[in-house]
Amino acid sequence: MLPQPVARLHREALVLADELGVALPAAIITTPRAGDDAELRGRMIDLLAALPEGTSELFVHPAADGPGIPSQRVAEARLLRDPLWHRALEHEGLEAMGQW
Repeated sequence: MLPQPVARLHREALVLADELGVALPAAIITTPRAGDDAELRGRMIDLLAALPEGTSELFVHPAADGPGIPSQRVAEARLLRDPLWHRALEHEGLEAMGQW
């Protein structure tokens, strides 16, 4: 639930995007906090299966392991290289784009 002033601005931005022909994602997902790689992968694959038709965005912040790097970021890097993740993308008929 957004505060009313923010919700109003959001609706106005959506109307303007439509008027300008700006394509917006059908869904935006990000990695939920998870205990281990298998749990993270499982949750993300569940999210893939629930995506609506259209373009969606996945926000992750993968990083190499090192001092001060949160373990979640390291797990996200492993997820993006995980063959089971790539098979799930293929199974759902999703095409991953590396950048805009």
